[in-house]
Amino acid sequence: MSDRDAFFASVRGRLRANMIMAVTDTSADDPLDFHVSFVHRFSLPSGIIRGVDPQEDQRFSKFQDQEYLQTYVIPAYLSVIEMRRPVIDQVKGKLFGFRILYDRILVPEPGSSGRVGWCLSLTETRFALPIPDCDPGLDHEDVKVLQLLREGESAREIGERCGFSKRTIEGRIERLRRRFGARNVAHLIALSLSHACESRHVDDGHASA
Repeated sequence: MSDRDAFFASVRGRLRANMIMAVTDTSADDPLDFHVSFVHRFSLPSGIIRGVDPQEDQRFSKFQDQEYLQTYVIPAYLSVIEMRRPVIDQVKGKLFGFRILYDRILVPEPGSSGRVGWCLSLTETRFALPIPDCDPGLDHEDVKVLQLLREGESAREIGERCGFSKRTIEGRIERLRRRFGARNVAHLIALSLSHACESRHVDDGHASA
């Protein structure tokens, strides 16, 4: 067993379900020819891997979300190869229609005097949120209702805070659900959080979302 494989074996049992460990062969001149192999896969149930598994062992050129790869992955690997030292960062991006946030450490092959032949990556996913299909066009009352939903308040409690009846708030929540394309209230909350990650304004006054 190589030193690298021994290291993988020693840490694999300590990794959580939201972590990914992979080793990437970086010996090729063209980054698209780098080949990634997964040692420990993200094992939480997730819609991200529905139909397409981003954790398949493959060359970078075969990865189906090339925009994600070119924006968040390849530049980091090239930086590690050039500097020959680990990089620790946090990535906030989009992958297969999900907004994702994860912590990452990239470690180059140690002791190499020539080209770095491989890099180890370890990531810990903080969240993966579905992205709304369209801009729901929120007004001030929408933002209030969504914030209180995120805080766990019921339609009755939201109505008492905002000066409306429970039925009025239920109607607004249902309209919000349709505008976001949400299947239920839990899905609405997830989509609204994803939307809020990059939205800066709401309608009718341009207040911060």
